[in-house]
Amino acid sequence: MRAIADEAERRHDDGGEDDRQSVLDEDGQYAANDEERIHVDVRYKPIEHILKEIQNLERANRKRIFLADDNLIGNKVFVKKLLNALIDFNKTLKQPISYYTQLTLNVARDEELLDLLKEANFPMVFIGIETPNKESLIETNKKHNLLMDIKEAVRCIQSRGIIIISGLIVGFDSDDLDIFSTQSRFLVEAGLTVPMLATLKAPRGTKLWDRLNREGRLIQEDGCDTFGDYSCNFRPKNMTKSQLEENYLELFREVYSFPHFLKRFKNLIDQVDLDKVKKNSPLAWNVRFRRKKDCILATVFMIRHFVVDGDREKRTFFFSMVRTALRKGLICFHLVYETLIIFISQSHFVSGLPNKSAPHTLGGSYRPRVFPSGSLK
Repeated sequence: MRAIADEAERRHDDGGEDDRQSVLDEDGQYAANDEERIHVDVRYKPIEHILKEIQNLERANRKRIFLADDNLIGNKVFVKKLLNALIDFNKTLKQPISYYTQLTLNVARDEELLDLLKEANFPMVFIGIETPNKESLIETNKKHNLLMDIKEAVRCIQSRGIIIISGLIVGFDSDDLDIFSTQSRFLVEAGLTVPMLATLKAPRGTKLWDRLNREGRLIQEDGCDTFGDYSCNFRPKNMTKSQLEENYLELFREVYSFPHFLKRFKNLIDQVDLDKVKKNSPLAWNVRFRRKKDCILATVFMIRHFVVDGDREKRTFFFSMVRTALRKGLICFHLVYETLIIFISQSHFVSGLPNKSAPHTLGGSYRPRVFPSGSLK
């Protein structure tokens, strides 16, 4: 369920810091000040209205709510007031609500804001990291990702047990065939367990579409607006269209393989700072108590999926995940089922991907299965 917390874009207001999520634009660029696309002043929905919507959803027994905002931290003054209100509301509930949203890596620069997100019970957030390739970030004008060490920013956020769902793209003009192995290594080193991988698209009406059209690189006039579609609608600059699509498919398969996922999960657990996770407040204790109940139900489902119905490889993978979390402490166990739910979903997606060619025929430098099957231990 979604509670509309505010407009999709934010701008400076009432002394708040303008940190809006950018709009995909020129050359796939994220133009933060593109007035050609944004013609209206952004309004702020009053916090009491937001709480009223959330109260109505809670009465309908909705315990997981997505705050639909492209960048929730666009105005930090406003969002801190909102988060404090969400914390106060959760304190009145027997079962606190879990919130989800989208924001930028800039959240890592504000320790107070991170603590508020943790206390308000945000177990996951979506962040558009896009790429570890600095040239591609310059190309897309996503400057705020260039102003910090991305892996350090990820560690800072996930140290509180807040899982990052990372948006990642391949196919920028600065990308060559090495981008696939680069993305694979980056995901492991950063401990990003639940990436949302996509090929670059050029939707009609964007400057990217206009530029590629002028350059004669568009392949289908109507664009390609389906997120789950692996195909691209233009000719990439440093590889062929088939190389982009086929290497992307192999990267997706590798990322949601058992060895690769486990490597990333181990690094996620290493990032968790128990001092930042264990906050001694009545709400924090209530959240942890409710999570233990969720863990019991989720564990029953996981045992059936991975142990009862699974083969030896599935069982080994599952117990390795559990051991990894419990070595840090029982408080980290919820990270097992939070990440595995998405792993199962994405694994079903992977099973439906076309097998367009064998890896050795891709013609690129990327080779899947960087981690041998014996690396589960």
